Amino acid sequence: MPIVDEKISWKAASARLREVRKNSTHKENARQIVQKHGSRKSGLLHTVRRKGKRSPGQTEVPL
Repeated sequence: MPIVDEKISWKAASARLREVRKNSTHKENARQIVQKHGSRKSGLLHTVRRKGKRSPGQTEVPL
């Protein structure tokens, strides 16, 4: 038997987070954090990191 029941813990944590997010001060605090720490470069597209092509020899190790 596990020390902590995963389902019960998950439900309790979800309910607690839901209550915090419902709180009106949470939205204001989140807005202030984004304003202070968020990117100041508006209108730029997010760049996607591309993976380079690999040769078939790099993906497998012969045994």
